[in-house]
Amino acid sequence: MTRRRIRAGIIGAGLMGRMHAAAARRAGVDIAAISDPDLVRAQKLAASFGSCDALGIDQMLALGLEVIHVCTPPQQHFDTCQAALRARSHVLCEKPIAQNAAQVGVLLELAAAQAVQLCPVHQFPFQRGVKKLESNVTKLGTVRHVHAEICTAGGTGMDDERRHQVALDILPHPLSLFRVFAAGALEKVDWRVASPCPGELLVAGV
Repeated sequence: MTRRRIRAGIIGAGLMGRMHAAAARRAGVDIAAISDPDLVRAQKLAASFGSCDALGIDQMLALGLEVIHVCTPPQQHFDTCQAALRARSHVLCEKPIAQNAAQVGVLLELAAAQAVQLCPVHQFPFQRGVKKLESNVTKLGTVRHVHAEICTAGGTGMDDERRHQVALDILPHPLSLFRVFAAGALEKVDWRVASPCPGELLVAGV
């Protein structure tokens, strides 16, 4: 018997949307629809996947797709994930999946009620080097200090507020690594955070 291929929709046709679509295709998933407020950008990405449509979000969710990839700006994640979960689609969302812990709780409860999965994208903890270190974490001894420096060219040309937001959007990555090496005990860490200038963060914990 031939198993029916999984169908996915991509919401957000920017850089992350293109990367998600390409990765899903490599995994054997059919990209059924692309949605983006910029219709031309959505059409361009859809055209690269053959029989794929550029649709509005409501039209996409009405297709009953198995998986929805949320690749919109972070401030739109909560509402977009809610809509996709209510459509009974599994959701793979770029980090962070919401703006605060309360919103994350709402999404997790909704996913459970709909019997679907909600998964944020944190690729660093699953990379080979990190997995190798994790398997030998006891050999490191007790982890007493963690430190991350965040700066990016991704905010070039933006105003100070937006550059700062870009740095905050990166913050979940080192936190996901800290969680591995601190054995999940992030709540026990005494944090110190500084912002030398807009778009840069220094994060340290003891």
